[in-house]
Amino acid sequence: MAAPIWPGTLPQKLQEDGFTYELADNLETAETAAGVTRSNPQFSSVADPFKSTLLLTDAERIALVAFYRTTLVSGALDFDLPDQLDRVGGAPDWRVKFTKPPAFTALGGGQFRASIELVKLP
Repeated sequence: MAAPIWPGTLPQKLQEDGFTYELADNLETAETAAGVTRSNPQFSSVADPFKSTLLLTDAERIALVAFYRTTLVSGALDFDLPDQLDRVGGAPDWRVKFTKPPAFTALGGGQFRASIELVKLP
């Protein structure tokens, strides 16, 4: 079964202001009797966490809630999201998963800020 795709009715790029992307720490470090510590990767691949916000209309907020609750089964499924670091175009989609449910802040005038936290899967 193919993974769900980020809805075309929602913004395809997350807000750059406040966008954070973090490389997961995959090193296991061991002390040695003398000299420099030894480091090795713990796993062959890791998920990189990132978070950002989206500015949404009320209709887009409703669409995001439906996508999260229904399509993703309350965040249990991963999905494809357009590459958020690609500034040229043509990069493959990221396979991602929510780590927390989206949170919404009303801005007035039918506008909302959605805070989302996800991981980019290997």
